[in-house]
Amino acid sequence: MEEKVLVIGGLGFIGFHLVHALESRNYQVTVSTRSLGNKEGSAVSPIQIDLETMSDEELAPLLGPFQIVVFCGGLDDRNIPTGDAWQYFYKGNVTPCVRLAKLCSEGKLEHLVILGSYFSHFNRKHPEWKMQERHPYVYSRRRQELETREALGGKAFLTVLEIPYVFGSAPGMIPLWKPLIDYIYRMPVVFYTKGGTNICSVEQVARAIVGILESPIRRDNWIVGGKNVSWKELIKMMVRPMKKRKLVITVPNILVYFSTIILKLLFKIKGKQSGLDAFHFVSVQTKNTFLDTRESMAMLGYRHVDLQAAIDRTVEACGRAAH
Repeated sequence: MEEKVLVIGGLGFIGFHLVHALESRNYQVTVSTRSLGNKEGSAVSPIQIDLETMSDEELAPLLGPFQIVVFCGGLDDRNIPTGDAWQYFYKGNVTPCVRLAKLCSEGKLEHLVILGSYFSHFNRKHPEWKMQERHPYVYSRRRQELETREALGGKAFLTVLEIPYVFGSAPGMIPLWKPLIDYIYRMPVVFYTKGGTNICSVEQVARAIVGILESPIRRDNWIVGGKNVSWKELIKMMVRPMKKRKLVITVPNILVYFSTIILKLLFKIKGKQSGLDAFHFVSVQTKNTFLDTRESMAMLGYRHVDLQAAIDRTVEACGRAAH
């Protein structure tokens, strides 16, 4: 293939694996980073693209040659900023994508892919949960899609990939799972909520992105995932590479709600605000937010993988695996 692909955030966790997946399919891949100081683990020489500080005159010639751009940047819901979370997540997730769309649409861009969240899927499916009204992070993901699509003005196609929780490792990177894994490692008894989620490996996400680029079917949104698990099952999978005995106790919802009131009070004292409102998020956290990904697996060509192995690599990257 001769298509030129720019991976924004190509030095990150998913970006690292995506670059290898694209190169295996003979795409001409370029990665970008906000700072050229960090090149560890990069398979290709990065270019500097900072959508916040660089001028249009600087950015336009850098973005112009690419037919495909994959945005792996943005902010994760596990970030807890100081100050207004609504503004923080909007600035991190919406603003750069809108600017990227405006600049790229003046060049050769044909397809823009944004890595999003499976919370957007549930926001559409269950409007009664009021996710975009209650959670700054979910609101930012909704506005990210709407405003980016508007900025493209029909000059290129936009696909948002909605992914659940991702496991795996990449050179020199500490997984975002480290706080939870540290908690599980330290505690002889692990307290957690009821409910469940979908999990996948970073390799599955990378392969699905390639599938999106090569699929003759264009969709605004693709749901990608791996396996539906209860939170209790997931914790037991995290415990396995630690080779420790752990008792996992499911906490009643009433106690979870009480703990979130205390947590929100502590955040307020520290001037912090979460992207997922702790109190309101309990009703989502304790549900089985499962996905049916059989169709996307078949159509995008990614497969079931050994997710225990992906979790083992995650725990090892956090320095908590037994040796």
